[in-house]
This record gives sequence, structure tokens and C-alpha cells, in this order.
Amino acid sequence: MSSLDSDLFHMDTPDLQAEIRRLREAIRRHRDERAGGRCWQDDRRLYTLLPERDSDSGDLPPLNEFLHSAESYWWERHQLKSRGPQTRLLRRILVSLLRTALRH
Repeated sequence: MSSLDSDLFHMDTPDLQAEIRRLREAIRRHRDERAGGRCWQDDRRLYTLLPERDSDSGDLPPLNEFLHSAESYWWERHQLKSRGPQTRLLRRILVSLLRTALRH
């Protein structure tokens, strides 16, 4: 067990059970988030359950890197990468719309 988890050695059975329930509830909330609720803020809420302090400031990466990651994520989630010329056209249109929206 990692030294980051050494706090567990000092817990008795009821405390460990309470910790397990707390973590399970948080994981279920994270899993059940939909639409706008499923974002980086939801991830950060989940990370606050760890005993160590997260040093990540939560700042966004540069716009080009962000757009590339967002585009990749969207296409992977919707599995549209290999569906022919109509998909490539749709992809170009959606990427253009996303870039325009993020500039405003």
C-alpha cells in the first residue's frame, strides 16, 4: 500500500466502511452525471476525495490543444471516424462550429 494511503491503517472497521460508502457514492455521482454536469469540474470534485492535495490548478491547455482533445473525444464517443465521405464533411463542419463557438 502506498504511503499516500497510510491514513487507512489508523481507521477501525466502522471508519473504513464509512470511507468505502463515501467513495462509492462519489463514484456513482460521477458516473451518473450527464450533459453539462459531466465536465472537468466533476472530475475535480472526485479528486478532492483523495487524501493528497491535487496540485493541478484546473487551467485549460492552449486553445489548439484543447480543440484537438475535444474533437478527438467527441469523435471517439460517437464512433464516426470511419463512416465515409459524409462523415468527413460533417466532421469539418462540426470542428468549424466548435472553433467559432470557442472564440466568442
